[in-house]
Amino acid sequence: MRLRLIAVIVGSALGCTGTIQSPGDMGGVPEGNSPPVNGPRAGGAGTTGAGGTPGGTGPGAVTGPGGAPVLDQPGPRPLRRLSRDELNNTLRDLLGDTTSPANPLPADSRGETGFIDTGSLSTVEVNYLLEMVERVAQTAGAKLTGLVACDPAAMGQAVCAQKFIENFGRRAFRRPLDPGEVTELVMHFTTVTTMPKVAFADGIRMVMQAMLLSPRFLYHWEVGGDPAKVQNGLIPLSASETASRLSYFLWATMPDDALFTAVDTGKLTTPADVERETRRMLADPRARQSLAAFHTQWLGLDQLGQVSKDTKLFPMFNSALVISMMNEVSDFTSHAILDDGGSLKSLLSSPSTTVDLPLAKVYGMAAAGPATLDGTQRAGLFTRAAFLAVNASPIASHPVKRGVRIYRGLLCGNLPPPPEVVVPPAAPPPGVSTREQYAMHGQNACAQGCHSLFDGLGFAFEHYDAIGRYRADDGGKPVDASGAVKPPSGGAALPFQDAIQMMGLLATAPDTRDCVSRQWMRFALGRREVDGDGASLAGALGGFKVGDGDIRGLIVALAKSHSFLNRSPSTGEVVR
Repeated sequence: MRLRLIAVIVGSALGCTGTIQSPGDMGGVPEGNSPPVNGPRAGGAGTTGAGGTPGGTGPGAVTGPGGAPVLDQPGPRPLRRLSRDELNNTLRDLLGDTTSPANPLPADSRGETGFIDTGSLSTVEVNYLLEMVERVAQTAGAKLTGLVACDPAAMGQAVCAQKFIENFGRRAFRRPLDPGEVTELVMHFTTVTTMPKVAFADGIRMVMQAMLLSPRFLYHWEVGGDPAKVQNGLIPLSASETASRLSYFLWATMPDDALFTAVDTGKLTTPADVERETRRMLADPRARQSLAAFHTQWLGLDQLGQVSKDTKLFPMFNSALVISMMNEVSDFTSHAILDDGGSLKSLLSSPSTTVDLPLAKVYGMAAAGPATLDGTQRAGLFTRAAFLAVNASPIASHPVKRGVRIYRGLLCGNLPPPPEVVVPPAAPPPGVSTREQYAMHGQNACAQGCHSLFDGLGFAFEHYDAIGRYRADDGGKPVDASGAVKPPSGGAALPFQDAIQMMGLLATAPDTRDCVSRQWMRFALGRREVDGDGASLAGALGGFKVGDGDIRGLIVALAKSHSFLNRSPSTGEVVR
């Protein structure tokens, strides 16, 4: 049995580029996904309006900036399994399991979007999944009262089992089961319970285990029917699929009862319905985890635990400080977006924070708790210790790492391929600052082609050492953190004196808003944008601008967009 389940799950994962064959008791469905490609910038807001929905008019072209056409043909949807965090959260909400049972799974990998990509499974990962499901099903099976809402003695075992399958399956698969699925799962229960010494509870546990091992549970299963129905060239998500996509986007878990009710009562079918639920969900504490996940993945902060520092130079850098840094990012980003007006300016410029004692020492503070940092030294997310420490070397600041992260992550600038041989900076002689060291390195022929794009952005952070402590001097000289921002889209360079001024400029820059919109779209869709996402991206950016850079408005606009609520058929997909 275990070998068959391994073949089923691995086969499903390998099907991400073609047709997925699910287990025999679940039927086969074309998954409708193909590798995405990166399209050109959509520019600014088009005629789709601030709400971010193209009006449900189907594919074609809408007007973008200056009257230029913007395509409205959303791309295909990559098939993704639930991430480790999503599995933990879903099993918590489905079974009440708060033990984080998915933690032993290997860490999720990154995709071309820069965010977690969970499209494939190795045999090792499948074995972890099998062990996890067996364990959680055994635990849940020992307390059936909350799961089975019927009396098998009074109703009959098969009838009661069917009731359980329909109710539990509705939540586990995030949609109602079709009659064929119910029939085959009841048959599975009947077959199991005819074996010697197999009681009703054992049969329920084994049915539960089968459902938790199904690709319909383990994957974000968005296929639009069997076969999918095409409308105006697109495959719209069903109400159940919309609810699931919303819940994993905003909460990293399965839909709650309110979402299921909205689906059942026909109140998740219009952009207005989606906006209502999105705003409700953003107001829920569960949204804070997804907000933190976006920012830590976007900026690579989840790699902080693997960062090493010279213990002689930085004896205070340890696991406790790493946890403090990550907690600050989570608290700060959720506060900036949900409690402090939600503006991009607040995210990039606010000096408000909450720190514990390990981090208070880094910031030169005597006590832990809510605080307002020195506004001449700290402003927003990019001057916090987590960003500065992860983008540094073990012994010093690293202008290249910091500059590249700003150029690519906050401005969506494209960099040319690096040379085959990269000469590392020479060790600085006494009396030479880090800036002088990297400036000399930037004059190398192999470095000149790209370093001019981002070195200046990185030098803005020279007031911060390898763990993010503020410093006025480096190499025995006053720090020079001045430079200029040259927007990737063109235009005059904007001078600044330090990171505080630079972040103030970027907080209102069109390129920054465009890039942040793209990053959120990639996070929401699990893929890079394509040409046909232009209308949805323009509408989301329009909502962002109308709200004066309100990130909540951006999230709502994306959730209502054509690209979020539809997908294109895949090459070779069977549709009707």
